[in-house]
Amino acid sequence: MNTKKVFKSLLVLNLLLVSLMLLTGCSIQTKDTTARASTKETIKIGVVLPLTGPSADGGNYVKNGLLLAQDELNKAEDNADQDLAYHYELLFQDSMYDPKTAVSAVRKLIDSDQVKYIVGAQGSSETLAITPIAEENKVILITPGSQSDKISQAGDYIFRTQVNTAQESPFLAEHIFKAIGSKPLGLLLLNTDYGESMINNFNPKFEAFGGKIAGIERFEPKDIDYRTQLTKLKGKDVQHILIGGLRQNGGHIIKQAKELGMQVRFFATSPIEGKELLEIAQEAAEGLEYAYPYDPEGTGKEEKEFMEKYKAVYGSENEMLSANGYDTLKILSQCIEQEKSDVEKVKMCLYTINAGASGVFSLDQNGDAVKHLIIKTVKDRTFIKLG
Repeated sequence: MNTKKVFKSLLVLNLLLVSLMLLTGCSIQTKDTTARASTKETIKIGVVLPLTGPSADGGNYVKNGLLLAQDELNKAEDNADQDLAYHYELLFQDSMYDPKTAVSAVRKLIDSDQVKYIVGAQGSSETLAITPIAEENKVILITPGSQSDKISQAGDYIFRTQVNTAQESPFLAEHIFKAIGSKPLGLLLLNTDYGESMINNFNPKFEAFGGKIAGIERFEPKDIDYRTQLTKLKGKDVQHILIGGLRQNGGHIIKQAKELGMQVRFFATSPIEGKELLEIAQEAAEGLEYAYPYDPEGTGKEEKEFMEKYKAVYGSENEMLSANGYDTLKILSQCIEQEKSDVEKVKMCLYTINAGASGVFSLDQNGDAVKHLIIKTVKDRTFIKLG
């Protein structure tokens, strides 16, 4: 027998077998991992968030919460006690905190990806730009971060897991008035739908308490120099300022006010909290007071479990937006499972939700989250609950 010939024949046969396995994608691991997913229908959920741009920090916090919820849902497929009917896939689109980019992203998700559910957007101007498209196509859209009161009337398919300005403003107005009385208050706000909504909801309430608005200055999301606006307020002898902006905006405003020699007591709206604020303003942020719809000391079962899971996965404490992102996918998936992904029934189911990782909350007749608000402050470069 020709040993070389036999060896050569066996080698050729082995190569042919390997080639066949590669062509067919055959491997023990691939079969096992794909077989499970193939037995369940995949629900594609579009996500439109600012993953880059001036609000990328907030967008990525929401993303973290969404991914944590997605991982839990898809792992639950293998748990007999949590037998879910669907597999969940998140399709992320970067809005860059720009309404036009957000519109393009939503059109792609609806027209190309054929999604029936969307999470987003972050900024109110972005969300207001995309809600007509979602409403027209009967796509359920849940925003985890937008606060403009206009969103309350954006349509039957529009929801949010964040409080709106109509809820936050009276609470904040009362707190500030109790703190400063009739002393003049300056407003420094984003030149967006969110900023306008704050003015429309805060000012009448504050003035009804007896407060005085000394001046209103606006800025763009990407701005980093606020000296002109601060100088104008300084010229009006304003010693109390309410900031309505993003973390970076607030950090630069507080830092530059100190550099200008202004003796100012700062207040802010809920989007202000985040390590980015402290990294920029540092010790100048000490004493800042702001409204917040999330209690990090919450004792609810879902709240505590989420905090523990988040820290275990990401190695840091969570904050409001990550909890909102987590809640958004969890309540949406709960209704999808319950109603077998019938969009009309899922829409009605969302009104029955009453608890979550971001605290106990419900959705009112406009699809707005109703949550408990607290006042927080900065002490020793740490965000703490006041009182």
